[in-house]
Amino acid sequence: MDEDERPNPLRRYQLQEETENLERYYVGGYHPVKLGDEYSDGRYCVVHKLGFGSYSTVWLAKDRHSKKHVALKIMMAADSRSSNEGQILRLLEEHRKSRPDVEGGLFVSKLLHEFTIDGPNGRHTCLVSEPLGCSVSESKEGGDGWLFPLHVARAIAARIVMGLNFVHDAGIVHGDLHTGNIFFRISDLNELSADELYQQLQPPKRQAIERVDGGELDDTVPPYAVVPLWVGKGCEDVTDTNLVVADFGEAYVAKEKPPRTLNTPILLCPPETLLKIGPIGMPADIWTLACTIFEILGESTLFEGFLPDADTTMREVVSALGKPPKTLWTTWDGRHEYFHEDGSWVSSPRGYPRSSRPLDMRISQMGRAGDENFTQAEQDALLQLLRGMLTYDPQERFTIADVVGSEWMEKFGKPAIQDLDTGPGKGAAAQPEQSQCADECSTKPSKSPSSSTVQFAKTLDDDCSPGDFFLQASDNPGERTLEDSKAVERESCESPTI
Repeated sequence: MDEDERPNPLRRYQLQEETENLERYYVGGYHPVKLGDEYSDGRYCVVHKLGFGSYSTVWLAKDRHSKKHVALKIMMAADSRSSNEGQILRLLEEHRKSRPDVEGGLFVSKLLHEFTIDGPNGRHTCLVSEPLGCSVSESKEGGDGWLFPLHVARAIAARIVMGLNFVHDAGIVHGDLHTGNIFFRISDLNELSADELYQQLQPPKRQAIERVDGGELDDTVPPYAVVPLWVGKGCEDVTDTNLVVADFGEAYVAKEKPPRTLNTPILLCPPETLLKIGPIGMPADIWTLACTIFEILGESTLFEGFLPDADTTMREVVSALGKPPKTLWTTWDGRHEYFHEDGSWVSSPRGYPRSSRPLDMRISQMGRAGDENFTQAEQDALLQLLRGMLTYDPQERFTIADVVGSEWMEKFGKPAIQDLDTGPGKGAAAQPEQSQCADECSTKPSKSPSSSTVQFAKTLDDDCSPGDFFLQASDNPGERTLEDSKAVERESCESPTI
């Protein structure tokens, strides 16, 4: 056996693409979910997977009470004991009811239901919310040019600003704001008939889970993993900016003791996090919001780096914003590798000169050089806004109220929302339930299972799951057919044919 083929003694399961980390199925880890599983006394039936994270899996489920589709987030058992995400979402719901006058509530994820389940890996918190499509980050990655149309980018950025305005007004710090936690709505899945759901989107695709040592699976892991459904559009094709700020797993009440650090991608972390000088509060959200606005309006991130760490990120920050105040400067032990004490650059190890890329240069080079609508006036307003949001001293940083009232928001952000709401596809802000239509969205192509070809099998339990087209192994390799509804039958959601 070649060395590369030897089983990894630290890995229990064969690696899979496009699915969650299977090594997280253990006591205290993920709950093993199968298509057709029912939760909360049969109220929710799992019909597809929407996604996964480091600490949870998220499933598309049919709510038998409301007859609508919902997102069912099942947290890892160990994190269920320590997470306050449910509490944060409940506080936001209370604020939504008590302060309907506060702008931005439409652009923040809603909690519909919360309950717990017991399974072989422990007790898991389950959070029910509206189903969401792809993230802003995924939309950029799915596009050809990594660039939203300018009027769309303005509206997306402005809606995120308004969403954070609502969150901060409720006294909540998001703690992990970035394009990967901002999602487009797909709420009109409810408008699809039973057959249309899987015909227009993608049927669930299973990938059998196998142990590295060839042994039998136990009940801590499901028999198969499901590739997540991806509903969305590449950035250049987005026309509907009905979105929500979501994923409050790192959020906390501002008045309570803040965390020691952020789990936000390091290129978005503020200096107080990079240098561990705290405290971390709402100003940290403002910093990450600035980075997010830049990324949405441009084709890349504000601060860049290959395999970045705290020092290389601080180098980028200083390159863009200049030498920080003395207290912060002397706290940064890694500065000598890149800068002299006066703030000038140290030559690279090979003797090549280094130079700064100031913030105004980064704005002019953000990918819109040929867009005549991205005027110098807008660039100046954006520069003024970002400078106020990216001050080294957290106490001097703009508040969210300052951002909402900024020149860029008044002249470019808010008007973009109004233009989209009154143009084709109007009413997205006023009618959040009528959102990015599933039949206008694309689904990310998935590779077929390597073990066999697939065929579609339609089940008949329409009460549990609408139409229920499932991917299953074909007995005839090379065939890919859409079977008649009588091909595979099941009596209940507890025993799906998948």
